[in-house]
Amino acid sequence: MQYTSKDFLGEMAHYFGLESKLIAQQLNIRTDNYQLYNEAAELDEDELYTKNMLSVNDLVRIESDTTYKIHKGYPSPRSIYPLKMFISLGNHQFVSKDDTQERYMYYYNSNINAETGDILIEFTNKYPSYYMNIKKSLLILEMGHFLFNITKTAELLGSKYKLIDINHHIHLRRIKKPSNQVEYKKLLNFKMKCKYRNSGPFLYPITNVNPKIIHKSYSFKDETNDHFNHLEQLINIDDIRNQVKIIPYINRGNGIFESPSNEEGPRIHYMKLNKTHPYINFIGVSFFVVFLINHNVFQSEKATQYILSLGYLSQMISLNHSSESQYCRPIKSYDIELLESLLSLDTSQFTPYYCLISGTVE
Repeated sequence: MQYTSKDFLGEMAHYFGLESKLIAQQLNIRTDNYQLYNEAAELDEDELYTKNMLSVNDLVRIESDTTYKIHKGYPSPRSIYPLKMFISLGNHQFVSKDDTQERYMYYYNSNINAETGDILIEFTNKYPSYYMNIKKSLLILEMGHFLFNITKTAELLGSKYKLIDINHHIHLRRIKKPSNQVEYKKLLNFKMKCKYRNSGPFLYPITNVNPKIIHKSYSFKDETNDHFNHLEQLINIDDIRNQVKIIPYINRGNGIFESPSNEEGPRIHYMKLNKTHPYINFIGVSFFVVFLINHNVFQSEKATQYILSLGYLSQMISLNHSSESQYCRPIKSYDIELLESLLSLDTSQFTPYYCLISGTVE
């Protein structure tokens, strides 16, 4: 599942209207290697940790005002949700869970050597043809969102993981066993955040003209800085801050977007931003965040880890700004050339790779 410079060129061709099957992104599916050998309606009492961890991939909400009705605690384009989570029981045995009910499946996979408690994230190729040139990046970004929820849940259970393999799947090695002293109140609060996470309406443009006003002195840097150290340890990269930039813009309530205090950038009218994405009316957007990535990372063997980090950081921001009355959603497809121009970006080194928008729910 390595993301390469060829994959990056395919994406750029897609955004600039140069579609080509020759540069379509490829996904290698390996879920067929898991052989089902047993099922159970519940887990034993001493498997509470496993139950809590597997629940991270549960469906948490069904919406009525959208074409894409099912939602988990992390976003997936068109609610595709291709990810499947396995926890190792040792001796090539794994347990997974039905994401709609309390049903657990036990598998044997002789091709994977995993220690007890390790987590494997596998995937299926459920992407429609119009995602041909961006499906690998969509998948890796979604894995990054999911990775945040997994590691945060593990942290609240007193456990800790480290990424050890991304070649064909995500393999997380458990490097700290769970604690007997679990702060279940904090765990419940986190699960509620995941439940509230939503992407706003899909049946019509997001047009709420009363966005939640973010105080101008609010610092998105403070919000993300605490997570960089943990992220660098998790995915074994020590220069994420140099290769990834996070640029926020805040709607001051008049449809004019500005950078927060102490940060430079142009003032942008919402009508100009509307041209970057056909289904969003930015008059009702409270803030948007653009994630830039250094071109040079696509020449390295760790490009996948950098894209994972974008999804991870996006999920953290999304959950911090999600509630019953507020949505926060990622945007992957947009007019990249226009966005670069509006933000006055120097694109000789960095490219806008991912975005978030947030607003109030009507």
